[in-house]
Amino acid sequence: MPAKYTGATLFSERKDAMKVTGPVRISVLAAFAIAAASSLHAQVIVSSQGVVGAGGGVGASGVALGLRGLEGAPYSATRTTTRVQTLADGTTITHTTTAKEARDSEGRTYHATELDTALTGRQHVTIYNVFDPVNGIQMNWTSNSQTVTLNHFPQPQPAHHVPVQQNNQVTTPVPPRVQPKPNPDFHIEDLGTQNINGVLAHGRRITRIIPAGSEGNDQQITVTTESWTSSELHTEILQITDDPRSGNSRMELSDIDRSEPDPSLFQAPAGYTVQEMQPVQRNVEDTNPQ
Repeated sequence: MPAKYTGATLFSERKDAMKVTGPVRISVLAAFAIAAASSLHAQVIVSSQGVVGAGGGVGASGVALGLRGLEGAPYSATRTTTRVQTLADGTTITHTTTAKEARDSEGRTYHATELDTALTGRQHVTIYNVFDPVNGIQMNWTSNSQTVTLNHFPQPQPAHHVPVQQNNQVTTPVPPRVQPKPNPDFHIEDLGTQNINGVLAHGRRITRIIPAGSEGNDQQITVTTESWTSSELHTEILQITDDPRSGNSRMELSDIDRSEPDPSLFQAPAGYTVQEMQPVQRNVEDTNPQ
């Protein structure tokens, strides 16, 4: 599993830009909080412009055509991300983000991310996100606002089929696949399987070497990321990253409950105003068969 930004990393790098002064500022933080709470496989974020996955690269038509696959693996848990940055004089700066998350048997997901107060002007703020692939909606709200933003998944427009001429067809040759050359600066190590917080998880350690001079560094930099993923829950259970440029981070899923979560988690809170966003329709073009 490739290394990715943890929530603490995202928040720390944007500390000065995200000082919270009210509900409007919190809406700016929402995207980062959702990323912090989401796991690689469990979260899909829908914006008013379309659909993007936590892992990236999911188009609007992908959801409309049935972006599912997480059914039958319910759970509730706490995801904690801690980042420790050590300064040159030995001073350490620690940021912690805590999220409650859940998924039901039909693939709905819930995340409630409590932001580090050091990054919110000492305000206690929680960002909520619900992704519901069954009803084709995604909702966001915050603890300091009484409004729920509801997005409907955009539906693809009917495809335009172009008739293919049967005569004088030109077949484009397919070039042979070229095997990528081994990268000596990138190494993946299989760590096997172990029980982490009551769940079997498979681990990998990724070591990346940044050669001297490639990023203005006068010496070689080594970055390691250890990742443990559960094939049963389809989510990451533990990730430990050591990056001299930004510090050490640890993300861990704990208090794991495999029973069906409370259905009310996946609904808008009572008394909140629901603001519906209109999806952007996109045409889906079919390619001609070869």
